[in-house]
Amino acid sequence: MILLQQKGFCANGTFRDNRMSKFPLISLKSLAKTERRTSDAFFFDEANKIAGVRWNDNRVVLLLTNFEVTKVHSKVQRRVKGGRKDVVVPYCVAAYKNIKMEHTYSAVIWK
Repeated sequence: MILLQQKGFCANGTFRDNRMSKFPLISLKSLAKTERRTSDAFFFDEANKIAGVRWNDNRVVLLLTNFEVTKVHSKVQRRVKGGRKDVVVPYCVAAYKNIKMEHTYSAVIWK
């Protein structure tokens, strides 16, 4: 992520849990036991403005981003039995879904 940031690329993606052992996060097992749609946001490199979010929905996912704010939340629609429901998620989770699934992009850039 730092190398991509230094070369001027904006990146947002998932990482494996074993790559983040030295950062202060809620453990994977304890976050998996919490309610769905729970997140644990953290900043681990303020000099390079790289942030990460651990998000629990169906499974726990770790997302890192070098261009978006993790404390901003967005509403997305989720399919539930009998229709759709609005769900509040961290913005980088919604942006990752849009980039990966729908190939659209909009971001909240660092200031």
